[in-house]
Amino acid sequence: MIACPRCEGHGQIREIQILSTGKHVFVCSECDATWFGIDDIGKQPWRQFFTMLSEQGIPSTHNQWRLLPEIPFEPLDPTVLTAAIVDLEGTMIDGSGEVRAGVREGLSAMRGRGWPLTCVSEQSREVALHLLENLGFAAAFDHVLGAESIDRDRGYKMLFGKACAAMGSTPFLTLVLGDSLDDWSEARTSGCQIVLVGNPAPEVAARVDGVIARLDELFS
Repeated sequence: MIACPRCEGHGQIREIQILSTGKHVFVCSECDATWFGIDDIGKQPWRQFFTMLSEQGIPSTHNQWRLLPEIPFEPLDPTVLTAAIVDLEGTMIDGSGEVRAGVREGLSAMRGRGWPLTCVSEQSREVALHLLENLGFAAAFDHVLGAESIDRDRGYKMLFGKACAAMGSTPFLTLVLGDSLDDWSEARTSGCQIVLVGNPAPEVAARVDGVIARLDELFS
């Protein structure tokens, strides 16, 4: 199953055939967000399913479409992604400011694949840059975004969107590496893929695209 990026993964994307036209659309089971192609999910603007039917002059009754078999879930293949957003606090460094095991190797592996990288931080950009320089990681990142880029009303999803724009990357092909429920929720909203680093709660781990213990396990 494919989690819906519009409603933060609460719904699953289902394939539906419109009987009068024979066309297939991809609809969220929870919020009715609709895309016209599977490759458009998270990349192109969504339409509300019943609004889309009305615009095309199709009655909004269940005999006008049929639900197709579920789209099989495919584990995240990091080799198809093109960019990454890495959370600084919790993912790269622990609560005491120490670098987590595997971070240096993980960043090197992503850079080796030609990925542009953005570091995001809950601290100011100036503080985050200073910290990255002291740790020897500043050169690994193309962009660093701090608390100044966080929208007070819309949270981190705007931060992730700004990171994708800065890198010129498509959200659906951009990986967010985080360590918390907030990272998962906002990455889903922004349309990015999400892998949590560490040991998240089972109910959180079940809703992300992957879980790794260390950053250098991403491609293993």
